[in-house]
Amino acid sequence: MGKNTVILDEEARQLFAKLGGIDQRDIPGTPALSGIIGGIDEDEEFFDRVRINLIELVHLLAGYFKNVGYRQENNSHEEFFDRMTRVFAELSEIDHTPETIMIRYRGFTSGGRPGYSRDEDYVLEYGSLMLDADVTAKMVQRLGLKMHHLNGRLKSGFHLFSGLQINTLYIRLPGQNTRGLRRLFTALRILSRFDHASRNNAPIVIRTPNGTHRFPLIANEHGNPDPNFTLLAAFNNLKPAVVNALVKKLKEHISRPGAAGSRLYHANAYAAAFDIPSLRNRLVRPPVEINNVQWMVVDSQRQLVSREKADFASFVFDRFKHSPLHAPRVLHAVYGKDFRKIDAENFGERIEVASDLLKTIDKAPDGMDLVDEVHENLKERFNSVRNDVLDHIDMEADRVRIRSGRRVLTIDHVHGLLLKLLAFTKRRSVTRRKIKAMMQETIDFDTQDYEVISEEFNIPVSSARALIELIRACFDEQGRFIRSRFEKSIPEFARHEKKVFEFLWHYLKETPRRNDRVSFLNSLQLLIAELHRPAQAMRTLLDDFLSAPDAVRFEDRNALILANLLLRKYNKEINIDIEMTPEEVLLVRDGLDRDVVTAAARMIDSDPELLFRKMKAMRKMTIRALEGITCKDDPVLPWRFLFSMKREFYIFIALAGGRTAGTIIRNALRFYGDLDSCLYGTKHIKRHIPTVLQHLKVLIRGTGRVGSQKDVPALNKILDRQEDFKNMGRGRAFNHLVGRIIELAENTRYTLVEKAAWTPLSQVQGTALHSGPGGVNCEQGE
Repeated sequence: MGKNTVILDEEARQLFAKLGGIDQRDIPGTPALSGIIGGIDEDEEFFDRVRINLIELVHLLAGYFKNVGYRQENNSHEEFFDRMTRVFAELSEIDHTPETIMIRYRGFTSGGRPGYSRDEDYVLEYGSLMLDADVTAKMVQRLGLKMHHLNGRLKSGFHLFSGLQINTLYIRLPGQNTRGLRRLFTALRILSRFDHASRNNAPIVIRTPNGTHRFPLIANEHGNPDPNFTLLAAFNNLKPAVVNALVKKLKEHISRPGAAGSRLYHANAYAAAFDIPSLRNRLVRPPVEINNVQWMVVDSQRQLVSREKADFASFVFDRFKHSPLHAPRVLHAVYGKDFRKIDAENFGERIEVASDLLKTIDKAPDGMDLVDEVHENLKERFNSVRNDVLDHIDMEADRVRIRSGRRVLTIDHVHGLLLKLLAFTKRRSVTRRKIKAMMQETIDFDTQDYEVISEEFNIPVSSARALIELIRACFDEQGRFIRSRFEKSIPEFARHEKKVFEFLWHYLKETPRRNDRVSFLNSLQLLIAELHRPAQAMRTLLDDFLSAPDAVRFEDRNALILANLLLRKYNKEINIDIEMTPEEVLLVRDGLDRDVVTAAARMIDSDPELLFRKMKAMRKMTIRALEGITCKDDPVLPWRFLFSMKREFYIFIALAGGRTAGTIIRNALRFYGDLDSCLYGTKHIKRHIPTVLQHLKVLIRGTGRVGSQKDVPALNKILDRQEDFKNMGRGRAFNHLVGRIIELAENTRYTLVEKAAWTPLSQVQGTALHSGPGGVNCEQGE
């Protein structure tokens, strides 16, 4: 290896000297959007092509690890590298290509399709695109029997990962960068031999035409051979003694309490190495990571980890260090994001895993904080479990029975804390349904109902009782909402100011009658004005709107209408019933409530992927409505409702602004402004053209608020096709609409061109180890 690229021992000592400021770190900003934007286009044919390439990638990686791992003499890399290069080239053609691929073990039987075992339950994440056995089976169903082999390829690939005890595989994609591809292939060549070298307690040996290269195995903070630290040493040409000293120093760092005011902690020593400024600017991070605990508890490289989560992850992996696939299963049972989707059988499995975990924690010294972490996270996730799932659960003493079809899963000796949480969750489900039924019939509430409400909203039982009576008084005998009674009761509602809006929204957002819903939304606006807590109300609405990112619900539009009201300091429509936000609000600048706008933008920017998934769900259902596609298990909402909701969504995003807003509006503008998009090829599009063009007009106005020079090509495409737009309809009103769109597009383009150009971010230089099919080479970093 070239001497010019080696970090010498003296440089390493200087690196350690800088560890004195190890606790000082910049709080990371919003995660980059490039990894999540790909998933919002609704061209399923296009995304099926992406999924097929991802399945091919899993198949190639698993086969390579298996075939190379036990053969030190292997010169047949060229075919693998060529096929992988083609896959990466296909993936890099996507606009806004995601930068990473994450493969994670879940380990639950119903996470996949029939025929998949628990050991084969993995999920691959590529930006917002998620791929697992279930997604693949549905894709094969769409594409036909000719693609049936994809099920087998994914299953066999995940089976091989399981056999190699891989619980996470994280890849930073090289795009079509030749140097990046060489670095990635180097990492894969080293990793494919790690298991064999570890079993034989020997260095990794790679023979190439340029010579033989040896990579000693490096141990992590627990004293076990670690593939990531081994790669770190190889990619930075560090001697084992230097890396061992670094690991020791990092272990001391993650073991001591965080600095005062610090919010960032580390799941392991390897993750800490790249969060310390004095290290991350000197070390080249390998493009592949295997079994890095960090990726079991966070999704983004920049995501903060709480002290509680870091301690819990450390405890789990320490307790189950001899079972690499069980530890991530435990973490998913506590931190999983899919509780809203799971069935009764899967929920039962998680209850069993969580119960065993709590029993293990009970035996550990100082385990109380860990119990609190488990309880708080399960309480939040149990809250999203569907009522039909909870209805299949029976409890008797410390035994839980879960009915799944004809099967019954019995769990004996369930931990007491979990029994209490499960009992509360089931009782809350009953109470929620009673409150909703109260709007249609006379319902009796008992002491348990009031206690459930008290615990759920953290209010006294007396307040729970008073709020129920206030709500009951706002509906007549036929269950119709009486606005005058509600408004007369606003001072009484306001006495419970801390939780009253959350309470009312939670229970009344699904008011069944349209007139009642509109009146209720406007009445809530009056209550918020009385409470002087509009920012808190905004957080409640967005929390609910994003709580089901992959679904579209009737209450979502209600939330958006009210959110658009909240963004403004004064609303002339506050005392009248409205069903839509006037388009003219997009001209409002000084009349916005800055505190509410800031709260909304921060929530959007803190986790933009949720918003993109929501946008994808809305767009998918809209296309299905326009195609006339119906599905018994996933019904399509009325198209008028869908178009109204999407319009409210675009107005909200444009008013809220923030770093994410421009990207959302830009993507929608491209979709609506391109006559070649799948939208304009749908079966029933002709009858809805005026409504679609109204959306386009809103988006152009929104672009004027949050857009940039990146939007000019989309505006040019509209202007270039203006004659085609004009030919899509007839009549004075239609011609006026198209004329207004063209006028707005011209004005917006002029405004954006006049904006100052933004400065690209600088790139950090580093030192890297590169490799390609011809051998292992050392070159200066990118």
